Amino acid sequence: MSLLLETIRIEKGLPCHAAYHEHRMKYSLEKVFSVTKSFNLKKELHIPDEAFRQTYKCRIIYDEEIRQVEYVPYVKTPVKVLKIIENNRISYPFKFADRSKLNELFSMKGKADDILIAKNGFVTDTSRANILFSDGEKWITPATPLLKGTCRQRLLDEGRIFEQEIRTSDLVFFRSFVLINAMLDFLPENQLPVQNIIY
Repeated sequence: MSLLLETIRIEKGLPCHAAYHEHRMKYSLEKVFSVTKSFNLKKELHIPDEAFRQTYKCRIIYDEEIRQVEYVPYVKTPVKVLKIIENNRISYPFKFADRSKLNELFSMKGKADDILIAKNGFVTDTSRANILFSDGEKWITPATPLLKGTCRQRLLDEGRIFEQEIRTSDLVFFRSFVLINAMLDFLPENQLPVQNIIY
């Protein structure tokens, strides 16, 4: 059984949106390992002094116990062009540390910066982020993600985005897209034209 992974943004020495990460960790443990356990990240993480001065990425590897915690300075990797990759067998319902299948698909990106995975004709996620699409009035996220990210769930809870099934053939009805994950908060000013999604 693969170990689980949780990635958390550390800002000014504090884990951002800790409650969402704690909920996912608890839920994942119950579903994958049949273990009931709660986490308190603000108490359990020993955040280095450097993370009080700049943004850090915290990676937690865990199963029934936290096995490894890593802190690295966060460096954003620009993503401007996505290539659609069709794969009907890919499954990533929990944030596993083993990303080999995702990495295999990522290796097919060609000159694009990342991939947009389609499964059975429906848009899912990129290799590392959930995706939002704008129709000019509201922001929509696919109802068929590979992984229900914590940022995605928070934005749904706040009513800032909506979900619906999106086929690859539906992309022509949208104007732009933006990527979100624990390290990339929702910033509409970072949106890119949907024409930047290629086959």
